[in-house]
Amino acid sequence: DQSYETEARKEFQALESRVKFRYLSGLPIAEVLREVHRTPPHGLLFLTTFAQDRDGQAFTTFDITDQLSRAANAPLYSWVNVNVGHGVVGGRMASQEVLIARTGDLAVRVLKGERADTIPVTDVDWTTTQFDWTQLRRWGIDEARLPPGSQVLYRPPTTWKQYGGYLIAGAAVLLLQAGFIVALLVQRSGRRKAEIALRASEAQFRLMADTAP
Repeated sequence: DQSYETEARKEFQALESRVKFRYLSGLPIAEVLREVHRTPPHGLLFLTTFAQDRDGQAFTTFDITDQLSRAANAPLYSWVNVNVGHGVVGGRMASQEVLIARTGDLAVRVLKGERADTIPVTDVDWTTTQFDWTQLRRWGIDEARLPPGSQVLYRPPTTWKQYGGYLIAGAAVLLLQAGFIVALLVQRSGRRKAEIALRASEAQFRLMADTAP
């Protein structure tokens, strides 16, 4: 936690003339949550890491993010995308998926016989721009203001996406039933015409028989 805070202070130093920063490290979790709830208007919260509070209580990444988000009265941001879905609004963050995929690619190359010391060191852009739809709605952030190419996650599915398969299946059943009904009606109409024709033929035959010498 202290190493990440040191790095954050370096990154934020250029903004200190325009933005007021307050660091909540070294406090018990109850006090941290109270201070988070007192965030002033137009403020925001930024989570680096919080593995342990002053009293030695340990926290998982998801646990502390969930607690901070519930207590927050301002948008919560982070630098890594694993916290999206646990109360973090989003933004441009380090992507665990990209890092894992690139690490896996290197591991496969080594397993196939390539020497690790011959693989050149390359800079990898493992950032992604993602936002949580729920948090955008919670804080009234317009999607039109998001950077181009942003991914909006956890958007509730539309009625068609959620029930489209059922609607198609129901429509197919209705069409099939309608087809059977039409076929029965056609068959019934044909039978009636045949019966009428048969009665007419019988009447004509009877008339001819009665009038014949």
